[in-house]
Amino acid sequence: MKNIVIYGSSGWLGKSTIEYFENNYRNKAIYLLGRNLNLDSDIYKNYKNTYHIHKINQIKNLEVDLFFYFSFVTQEKLLKITEEEYIKLNEEIINNFKIFSDNNLIKKALLTSSGAIYWENTSKDNLYSKLKRMQENEFSNICENQNIQYQISRIFALTSSKFNFEKNYAFTNFIEQANKNNKIIVNNPETSRSYLKFENLIKFFVNNNSNLIYDAWNENLTMRELATRIGLVFNDIELIFNNIQTEEDLYLSTDTYFTKQFSDKENLISIDYLKKIIF
Repeated sequence: MKNIVIYGSSGWLGKSTIEYFENNYRNKAIYLLGRNLNLDSDIYKNYKNTYHIHKINQIKNLEVDLFFYFSFVTQEKLLKITEEEYIKLNEEIINNFKIFSDNNLIKKALLTSSGAIYWENTSKDNLYSKLKRMQENEFSNICENQNIQYQISRIFALTSSKFNFEKNYAFTNFIEQANKNNKIIVNNPETSRSYLKFENLIKFFVNNNSNLIYDAWNENLTMRELATRIGLVFNDIELIFNNIQTEEDLYLSTDTYFTKQFSDKENLISIDYLKKIIF
């Protein structure tokens, strides 16, 4: 029996992780932690071990085989709340991991971080990236002090089985244009992003037992390449490329440690894979 805890289970990474273990593991118990859990939704109603985060102290003496740490307040929230509120919410999230780890035995933990870590000393550095660096430091310190095997994966852009199409990313923007207008307009077509197939990250975490910090991505794509692949998913799509000056490639990774763990076929964000996500 594997005990699996997902901290941040109401988000799309959490939902994708639930689906992964439902599809690939029989003998498991899944514990869900989150701030915005809708306990009546289909994804949660079959799980008795579901806890709103303010009840985290109720979980004690649990042996956790795999701990997934997805929880963080995204930088979009900075447009809706004050910086003081943003700092407080993220500090609470970080402290909750400490509370849980003090009360339970975690064997192995994964923190999903961000390519924003590398914004330090650039024009992009902001409160989000600063707090992400703090989260990484606090997480690794706790894990090392408590002998928890850990990984920190820095994500730049990704796709997953439970992709949130409400997010304002290039990926979602291209799909929305295709659905509404039967065309895709691409500004900055030569700007690149490092894309991760999220299911590969779960597989990597489960199968590797060393303490690791790495960039998690499967394929580098320019916006021209991404739009072209998405266009092939639809019928009779017009692609329009505006050669505006490209943005800085601050969402691009050159670290190939993670990528080398997978075959060429798995690395590709293929047309068939995109069809499964989009439709």
